Amino acid sequence: MPLLIKPTALQLYSYNINNIAKNIQVLNPDKK
Repeated sequence: MPLLIKPTALQLYSYNINNIAKNIQVLNPDKK
């Protein structure tokens, strides 16, 4: 079932990118 694993991995990757972006905004509130 690689077709199910691939989208899930992409979703987790995007989720991690979003969390990193949020953390950067929290650490650097002056940069919007």
